[in-house]
Amino acid sequence: QLGHAGMVLAMLQLMQQKDMASLPALSTMLRCLEQAAEVSSATALVLFREFSGLQAFATRLQTEIDMLLALGFQGDIHEAEPPAASEAAASARHWKLLLEVTARRKLCRQLLKNIQGALQCAEVVQAGLANVFQGPLMDTLMKAVKAPQKVGLCLFGTAIDIVSNLAQDDPARIPQMIESGVLPGILDALSKDTMRSVECLTYVPGILASISLHLAGEELLLKAESRPLKLLTDLQLDPSFAPLLHSQPELIQIISTHVDKVMKNRPTGSNKLTENVVECLVEALRDVINVAKGYPVWTPGNLEDRTEALADRLAHFGRFCWSLMSVGGQTVALFAEKQGFQLVREAMELPCLPYQLCSLEGQQHPLGSLFGVLASRPSSPAQGQPPPPPPSVGPVLSLLQQMLTLHHGKTMAFVKRHDQHLGCSDPYVTLSSSDASEVQDFLRALSGAMTALEGLLAVCREGSAGLPLECLKEPLDLLADLAPVIIRLAAWRPRDKDTKT
Repeated sequence: QLGHAGMVLAMLQLMQQKDMASLPALSTMLRCLEQAAEVSSATALVLFREFSGLQAFATRLQTEIDMLLALGFQGDIHEAEPPAASEAAASARHWKLLLEVTARRKLCRQLLKNIQGALQCAEVVQAGLANVFQGPLMDTLMKAVKAPQKVGLCLFGTAIDIVSNLAQDDPARIPQMIESGVLPGILDALSKDTMRSVECLTYVPGILASISLHLAGEELLLKAESRPLKLLTDLQLDPSFAPLLHSQPELIQIISTHVDKVMKNRPTGSNKLTENVVECLVEALRDVINVAKGYPVWTPGNLEDRTEALADRLAHFGRFCWSLMSVGGQTVALFAEKQGFQLVREAMELPCLPYQLCSLEGQQHPLGSLFGVLASRPSSPAQGQPPPPPPSVGPVLSLLQQMLTLHHGKTMAFVKRHDQHLGCSDPYVTLSSSDASEVQDFLRALSGAMTALEGLLAVCREGSAGLPLECLKEPLDLLADLAPVIIRLAAWRPRDKDTKT
């Protein structure tokens, strides 16, 4: 019965109600209309063609946004500080305001979902009703994106998603959307404070990919004062975003997918956006390394994290970089040219990180796996195009060789000093009887050697088809010294605890 014309008209008439008591019912009614239009084309025709439902949604959204802005509340309602319990009148006003802000934000978000569904509805598109640029919708969206803290970050992100879909459906609209101020307004509003929601982290990367579909959009991204591409990179290494990214692991994949689209769209065929993204990666990694040098040195005796979850942040960043560079090509070549792999090595060798970070829980740390991307073969060329040249892995192999040689020397120096005891007794008794600082240096050096070996393994795995075996001779010679030490430490089992004896 929801699709009956009389029922649809009655529900639309309810949208005239603006009092607080009616807002929950309005949100539920809009959800019913959304579902009815999705499952029935006849209902969609009645709603959008006969009763101008899209215009009604846009008009009510404009009214609600104006009312939200007039309330003057900013930020997250869950973080709002209530007045003192002794101030009964002020406390009552505070909770009344929060209830109204919550209800109106929820209603606005449902209105945006209805509008989004309408713009994707075949009946609306065929009837030419989606041309909303001269109507109230774009003006309302501009108000919403220019005041994200007042309308709420969830609503801000959803509004961005609508603009992104409009731009993606017809990239020729992008210059008009720039001229109207919608797209510049969105980019100007972007900051770490306005990205602290799942919706914003999901939809902001999408609109950057949509903007990059047009030459005018490419220039807008490069000249924006908010530096949106750098913002997306920096927040992955920001300690305050670590809990959110850890609780929503799919966000890194969403961000990297859209940033990859930004680099691949290239409306003019230039590499400006690719160079910009790589510069952001290198700059962000360099900055976090400089900060991390001030963290306390990690020791086995103190397992409390004193690095603001640096290992997790580097894992997020490593997965992001891997998604962008795993197919090889120009992105990874630029990263190598700008000394990106040298910075990866520095990050993996930071003394504030735990030993054996490269292979905790039986798998390689995402940042360490980046050593293998240079050996990845580029994507297959289009038909008729010459095959891409094989990747040059020389720089990374040289870097890993230096890293392995350095840590091999430090490791074997300790082994030679204690070889008599390490070779014929419990190695952990020998370690416990040695000087603590000497043992920690040994374990740190062994960890660095393992990181280099994991990196070499990644290079071999990714470039096995075209990697000359001669380049692995020297690392294998060093491994011959290290392998007995690694096996002895990893496989030692006291005789009295060995179940096989």
